[in-house]
Amino acid sequence: NLHAKIYIGDHCALVGSSNLSRNGISAAGLVEVAIRIADKTLLSELTEYFAELERMAINQYPDVKKKKKKLSDLKKDWSKGISNSLLKYEHGFQRSLQHYTPLSGDDFYIAWYHPFKDYRYTDALDPIKGLIEGEMHFHESDDIEEGKWILAWRVTKSNKPDRRVRPYWLFIHEVHSNGITTSDRYEYTKLAIMRTDKPTPPTPFSITDDVVNSFNELICSDKYAGDFIGYEEPFLVKNTFEVFETFIQELKAKVWGRA
Repeated sequence: NLHAKIYIGDHCALVGSSNLSRNGISAAGLVEVAIRIADKTLLSELTEYFAELERMAINQYPDVKKKKKKLSDLKKDWSKGISNSLLKYEHGFQRSLQHYTPLSGDDFYIAWYHPFKDYRYTDALDPIKGLIEGEMHFHESDDIEEGKWILAWRVTKSNKPDRRVRPYWLFIHEVHSNGITTSDRYEYTKLAIMRTDKPTPPTPFSITDDVVNSFNELICSDKYAGDFIGYEEPFLVKNTFEVFETFIQELKAKVWGRA
């Protein structure tokens, strides 16, 4: 919850609005307002105040788990702010998998799909049918939230990655319970959609050839296939949350070994 900017040196301090960045404090950066303080008494008071802020932070977030939970919540709010045009984000550089660190077991969803044409959207989606850029179907009991990315990958009938189709990112702008209807029994009727008229936050990482190859090998391994593919219907992405962070760690190690 801290937004204060205090920079304390040996002989002076800065108190103001600027971030600790080239854009924030360099002569060629943004126009900022700050006060330079050199008075020894004020420096001492600022140092004490900084120590009090540090104690508050330690009490509120005493361990890595609580810190990551708070960061995850902030990241979720930030993503929703961008997708609802409340915040602006200029797409540009994509970080690599090696620079990505998950904050939770549902940092993003990893979900398989296979072609299925015998369905239609329910009438509730009539107003936005023309705005659907991408979609993923989930079981009605699954825990799916708006504002998150899906790493979508195509599975074959033999429960292997379809190597003819690359995994791709799909952002969830909306979730529609019972958004799908079919003539046959179909359990994946919760519809997550990505819209053409709404912006998206940055993807967790870029999907390079090394990532694709390593992902395809790891996802169908004996260690992870039961969670990420599931041999018993229905498949629930929430069952992957417990092993998600371990999977990402091993994926990073596998990609690093290929590089």
